[in-house]
Amino acid sequence: MTFVRKLVAVSALAAVAAGSAFAADTPGVYLLAAGGTSKYDTDCTGTTTCDNTGSAFKAVGGYRFGNGIAAEVVSFNFGKAEYRASGIHLELKATAIGAGVAVYSEFASNWLFTARLGAASVKMKGTVPNVGSVSDSTTNAYAGLSVAYHVTPTVSAELGWDSTRGKVAGESGNISAFTLGLGVRF
Repeated sequence: MTFVRKLVAVSALAAVAAGSAFAADTPGVYLLAAGGTSKYDTDCTGTTTCDNTGSAFKAVGGYRFGNGIAAEVVSFNFGKAEYRASGIHLELKATAIGAGVAVYSEFASNWLFTARLGAASVKMKGTVPNVGSVSDSTTNAYAGLSVAYHVTPTVSAELGWDSTRGKVAGESGNISAFTLGLGVRF
């Protein structure tokens, strides 16, 4: 292979690599699915068994405007927490659907930091098995922080924390989730 051909081949490879480099500020649609653990911020005083953690799931769809700001819709399933006291078994479950904004910034090569803020309809349900259940829906703020690593220009792995408040039977409390997920940009 002659020097000119080698130069053309190397230039072509460099152009392809530059064209596929990560660009955090490129406008477009993205989706994220994540799972992890949730924590219900409840008082366990007086319980014989208190498991205020559950399995969490988060789904996010958004659009990046290309200026470090995105609009998002979110869905959370915070799983189930369980409590036992004086022979009574109580289960708490929470889900939420909302919309908000995300502010994002690349802080190192292929690394992205995101802060989320929005409003969500949060539904909490308290159940005493074989007795009955009660549920309440409230609209509350939600907030989240995440860090993502872009494995490719369109696929990323994200570690996130999200939090909101829920209310059931007149009692309210914070609910949070730590999740690990996979994001895709289009």
